Amino acid sequence: MKSFFTLLYKDLLCEFRTKHAIYSLLVFVLTTVLVLLFSILDKDFSVELISSLFWIVSFFSTMTGLSRSFVLEEEKHTIMFLRLQSSVTNIYLSKLFYTIIGSLIINISITIAFSLFLSGFIIYNYTLFALTILIGSIALSSAATILSAIISRAEFKGLLFPLLSFPIMLPILITSVQLTNITLTNFTFENELNYLQFQLSYSTVLITSSLMFVKYIFEE
Repeated sequence: MKSFFTLLYKDLLCEFRTKHAIYSLLVFVLTTVLVLLFSILDKDFSVELISSLFWIVSFFSTMTGLSRSFVLEEEKHTIMFLRLQSSVTNIYLSKLFYTIIGSLIINISITIAFSLFLSGFIIYNYTLFALTILIGSIALSSAATILSAIISRAEFKGLLFPLLSFPIMLPILITSVQLTNITLTNFTFENELNYLQFQLSYSTVLITSSLMFVKYIFEE
């Protein structure tokens, strides 16, 4: 457990020292929102469109800035040193929590940007919206982390990532959009609990299966 916190602290410290990924993602989020705003000046966005745009921006931000955690370790030739210092499970968990923290920061930033610039982005159910952001971030991060581990060992990294990410991420994005639709409309829906249960179950399966098989990914 101590090595897990040490590795997580190392990742967070390196990021906050350089701030490269954080600044790049924040600029990406702000630029995307402003482009959307100025491209359709006089038209109102529907709730469905706003929800879809929210998670599209979240998806590409997470995939662009946070999905290369294992890949960067391979490129810097530090993964072998980490394996000597700690178990593969602790390395995976530290990368997972690092990605979750980063994804939460991204989604909070998107929420602030949408609230400031999009008049149709009005949250009626704050509790459900907070749960949607939290569980959605965990689900996206769990998928991104194990994909990063798999791709870091592959020869053709650029080609493999989009092929693997689309079928794994699609159920997460669909349910996240549906939940966001509910939070942005002043109505009560009976199936909101089903969406939350699905995302929790999906995340649990991804994390559990990743913990079971991640050590085989790094076997020579």
